[in-house]
Amino acid sequence: MIEGDEFYHNVDDKISFELYGDFSPYDSKSKKGVRMDKLYASDRKVLKEIGIEPKTVDFYFSGMPSMDPDYHVVLFKPKDSLLNRKRLIPQLKYNTNYFYRNFETKKYAIQYVVFPTKKGDIGFVYYDSKKSPTKDFNELIDKNIAIGKKFFPDRTDDGCEEEKGSIMVEIPEDLVSSVDYTLIKIYRKLSNGQKQLAVFNLRSPNERPYVAYRICAGDYEVQYTNIKEDILWKEDVAVTLDL
Repeated sequence: MIEGDEFYHNVDDKISFELYGDFSPYDSKSKKGVRMDKLYASDRKVLKEIGIEPKTVDFYFSGMPSMDPDYHVVLFKPKDSLLNRKRLIPQLKYNTNYFYRNFETKKYAIQYVVFPTKKGDIGFVYYDSKKSPTKDFNELIDKNIAIGKKFFPDRTDDGCEEEKGSIMVEIPEDLVSSVDYTLIKIYRKLSNGQKQLAVFNLRSPNERPYVAYRICAGDYEVQYTNIKEDILWKEDVAVTLDL
C-alpha cells in the first residue's frame, strides 16, 4: 500500500481493493494502519469464531483506520482456491454475486463476505466493538464488489482543479529493473514541509522508464522505488503552467 493512496494493490494476483483515505501503511507508534507483514492480535480469534482456520488461508492485509471509528478489516484468499460458503447467504448486487453473513460474539460484531473470482475466492472480514457504525462496511462492499475484475495500480489525476502544467519523468536506464515491479511516484511539496502524493504509476520489469502527466504548478519530488517503497532514485522538479 502506497502512503497517500487509498487502494491496496497486489501485483501477483492482479487485484485492487479500495479502502478510505484514513487508511495508511502501519504506524508502530499509533499501532494503527494497514499491515501486510502480520495480523493484529485480535484477528486470529475473530477468524476462528467464524470458522476460518488462519493456517488455511493466505493474507493480503489486515488493517485499522488511523482515526475513529475504530474497526478492523482483513482480506485473504484460501490456499486451495475455495472458501467454505455453507453458512453464508448468497447475495446479488450490481449484477454481481457474492456471499455474506454477520456474526455476533461477546466482544465483536463481525461481517464476513466471500467474493468469487475467476482465480478463486477472496474473503473479507470487517469487525468492530458493536459501538461503531457499519456504514463503512456497506460502502466498502459497494466499492469492491468487482474485485478480481479490475486492477488499476496507478493514479493519473492529481485532483487539482487549477490550471496545470506538464511534467515528464525519465528514469536513468541503468536503474531500471529487469526482474521486479517498480513505482514512479510524484509528491507535491507542501508549505508546511510535508509531501502529498499527487500521481503514481506501477512499472513492469523492463518497462520503458518514462511517464508524462499534467498536474498543478508547484514544487515536486519524483521517486522511483521498488514495491516495498525503498527509494532507488529521486529528483526535485518544479512544474510551471503551460504557455
